[in-house]
Amino acid sequence: VNELLISSLADWPEEFERWPDFDRTALTLAPDLEPLQGPLHGVLACLQLLRQRHAASADVWLRTSPCDTPLIPKELRRVLHDQAVRDQTPLAICADIHGLHPAHGLWHLSLLSALKQAIEQQRVKSFRDFIAVTEHSVVRFDHSDHFLNVNTQEQLAELAQRA
Repeated sequence: VNELLISSLADWPEEFERWPDFDRTALTLAPDLEPLQGPLHGVLACLQLLRQRHAASADVWLRTSPCDTPLIPKELRRVLHDQAVRDQTPLAICADIHGLHPAHGLWHLSLLSALKQAIEQQRVKSFRDFIAVTEHSVVRFDHSDHFLNVNTQEQLAELAQRA
């Protein structure tokens, strides 16, 4: 990982202010261009930020994962990248026995214009709608807990008991 980007509703959400020891300078936020439009807009904001920072580089990738999935495999970026390179696709997404997990993906910077067009002109709103019209690879994982969502204290306690 070269840098960590956080897709956010605003420049510095109030949630960050609640943590006095939080080092805001260690992270880069990519504010949504249009608030409350969903995670695909967050990917667009991150890709646009990467384009500004790495315009001269041809090999720039964005790995995406929701913040409520704490069991993401450490090798996820490498595995997705290897598959995308092998298949010569600009996007690789995850799957397990429960199906696709398109929010967990690796996006090549070359997708920026296609994603922007899909959102603005075709009104594409979801990851699934975008991957339906985009060449992509799918990496299947045997361990279904990798993409488990944890959104409550109860779910977190349940997860801790299983460990």
